[in-house]
Amino acid sequence: MSVIKIDTALELKDNFSGNVAVGTILETLGYYTIGDGGAATYIVKSVAQLVADGDVIDGYGNHALPNTTIAVLVTGDVVNVKQFGAVGDGDLTGTGTNDTASIQAALSLGGSVYIDEGIYNVNQLNMVSDTALTFSPKAKLIANVGYGVSERVLAIDFVSNITINGNGATIAMQKAEYTSGEARHCLR
Repeated sequence: MSVIKIDTALELKDNFSGNVAVGTILETLGYYTIGDGGAATYIVKSVAQLVADGDVIDGYGNHALPNTTIAVLVTGDVVNVKQFGAVGDGDLTGTGTNDTASIQAALSLGGSVYIDEGIYNVNQLNMVSDTALTFSPKAKLIANVGYGVSERVLAIDFVSNITINGNGATIAMQKAEYTSGEARHCLR
């Protein structure tokens, strides 16, 4: 089995022109830039294998390649949201990069998910059963501007076997959007 090293997942998604055989291992050193926490290993599968395995091309963990093959993220014991394209360069006002889709893609796998250091501006994230979510002590999940009255940063509804290891991280709504009588929550 051959191994091809590629600088970033972004290069894999947008600029990779190599014709790689099914079964080839692709290794990246970051998602957007080398060393950004998004380093990952992918295995190349055919579309038929992808469907048979119940996977999908989501553009976050699994990426379409030019020769009708798919680079499928190989997940270990813990997945880092940066392996799915979360940037973590947001701001406390909720107007920075929206990392919702990347983090939700990682959470949707279930298992162990790690939220690395950074400020992540998000819309509502939905937990799935059998998930252990662990935060870096320097992680911040900050609500984007425009949340509805019944929305929350992290929704934990109708699921079971959930563990959250906060480690001193911050999860916050936008206080400026509260009006009298609302029942907004960060977690519910």
